[in-house]
Amino acid sequence: MLFDLRPKASKAELYGREDELKRITSSFKSDVPLILLLGVRRVGKTSLLRTALAETDEPSIYLDARRLDEEGYSRSVLYEMLSEEVSRLSTKWNKIKGILGHVKGVHLEGAKIELDWAKDGLSLQSLLRSLDDWSSQSRNARNVLVAVDEAQLLRNMAGGKGRIDFRSLIAYCYDNLRHIKFVLVGSEVGLLLGFLGLEDPKSPLYGRGRTEIILRRFSRKKSLGFLEAGFRECGINYKKEMLEMVVDKLDGVVGWLTLYGNKASEAGRPDRNLLVSVIELAKVMAKKEIESVLARSRYYRLALGSLGNGRFRWSEIKKDIISQTGRFVTDAQVSRALDGLSRLGIVSKERDQYQISDPVVRELACRL
Repeated sequence: MLFDLRPKASKAELYGREDELKRITSSFKSDVPLILLLGVRRVGKTSLLRTALAETDEPSIYLDARRLDEEGYSRSVLYEMLSEEVSRLSTKWNKIKGILGHVKGVHLEGAKIELDWAKDGLSLQSLLRSLDDWSSQSRNARNVLVAVDEAQLLRNMAGGKGRIDFRSLIAYCYDNLRHIKFVLVGSEVGLLLGFLGLEDPKSPLYGRGRTEIILRRFSRKKSLGFLEAGFRECGINYKKEMLEMVVDKLDGVVGWLTLYGNKASEAGRPDRNLLVSVIELAKVMAKKEIESVLARSRYYRLALGSLGNGRFRWSEIKKDIISQTGRFVTDAQVSRALDGLSRLGIVSKERDQYQISDPVVRELACRL
């Protein structure tokens, strides 16, 4: 169902992403070891990734880094996630067990594969090297895909006792393992790119080639088409004028369009009052996400407030921040705030003007 709030996982459920789906599934079979799927929140990156993994015949490991954020950035949590995925893989490709069974730190427990996360247990290089060996020995060699959703969170694994630097792991695979491919998905694009350091001479991944797929918001035409297709699927009548109003308010952010469609299908009709209530619900959801961001710097809140009140140029934003604080503010403080919000995917810049990417966050910013 198009209006299902859960991420899509099949081609039949994925609307308007045919070109992107074709590109990412083609990249799975390419020689480039690193694929980046980038875009702001709620444009459908997870749905595209899961559908692509379901459509391909390449074996894959799927890790949602938000689980690390919830349960702790520890080796034990990461290895538990990997254990679950490798066990799933082995049910389809039985020969994986035979190869992994000879690797130090891998324990076969019936249908389940346990990975020893202790310091002297299994190394991730050994695990991936074994999977690369298995692929190389297969009759039809395939790329083993290691897909990580919200991959910018992996930066919290680097540094500290027992932590893992994924940049070094990816670089090792890049140089030594022909059939291991990483697919990294990020909504905080600047943070992910900054963590990887593809342009930083100090990073293990400096200068490495990659395939970048940028997922953008739906156009107005595609947004209307999505809503129309969803309501037809539900057997619900609609007025074109109402759908145009929805798109005016929610722009082409497919996550918010899906939320409206879901609530309208439950109510049995799309109408204006429902749009108001959906926007309020969306604000509650978005506020929870951005509050932790705004807590990092008072200038984040001030800069967003300026943007929410119609100041789009750098000089206007600085002037407004000074007016709000009643004190001197340096150019560097303003630039750091705007750059930080840009790295987090909350603010974008076109030519010499800044804007808030999400229409719901835009409305929230008016009240900051």
